[in-house]
Amino acid sequence: MEEKRKKLPVILIIIIIVIIGAGAGLYFAMSGGEETADENSETNTGTENNGQAAVNADDPYADLMKYDGKTIDVSSTDGKVTGQVAIAIDKTESYPINVVYFMKVADPLPKTTAATGGDGYYYIANHAKEENLRAGDGTGSFSEAICNPELTPDVLDLAQQRSIDTDIYLGCEAQTDPWHESEVFYHLYSTYYNKDTFDYSRDVIGKDKLAVFDSGPFYEEETVEGYQSWGADNETVIKEGEIVASYDLIFTE
Repeated sequence: MEEKRKKLPVILIIIIIVIIGAGAGLYFAMSGGEETADENSETNTGTENNGQAAVNADDPYADLMKYDGKTIDVSSTDGKVTGQVAIAIDKTESYPINVVYFMKVADPLPKTTAATGGDGYYYIANHAKEENLRAGDGTGSFSEAICNPELTPDVLDLAQQRSIDTDIYLGCEAQTDPWHESEVFYHLYSTYYNKDTFDYSRDVIGKDKLAVFDSGPFYEEETVEGYQSWGADNETVIKEGEIVASYDLIFTE
């Protein structure tokens, strides 16, 4: 009996050691598994980032395609301007990004007199930031909406077609009446960009002023390929001409 009593503490010590060793092994096994999972997670994330970078490298327009098909409504603080800007991207073109700007102005502007004689709406426009209104040669003609002034062209379609040809304001009797007067005008133009020259904030919503210039006093007669014509140098008009109207623009995305 005494020998059995002496062996009992030894057996208990062995059992305790075995239990402690098993617990430590289980702890390290679990800890090692968690570290491996974290490492795998980081590796997977890195693979995704590298893959996206590879896609962007293969397609330099990947980050800009979010603007393809986008339209932005245009209005003015005085309520006289309505319109739209549309963006279309065709990556097969040398300058893939086409932005079409359309602004219709309900404002009874007066006729002006050309230096060559005759009254008419001799206007051009410049759509830019206010500090740039006197720079360059403007953004094109400021025309009468002679017929159907209530209509608006499909600006996105024009951008996708890469054209600004529209005849919705033509085709009525007033078009042939030299004495007609207009109270509605429109400005329509487009600009082409590539990935290096396009800046959405600067080129779309940053151009917050529309100014109308009187080109009449600058009209001159000229002969081109044997034909007589009359016109004004737009750069001179923008630099020196009278601004007959200007509008503060608002863009709504």
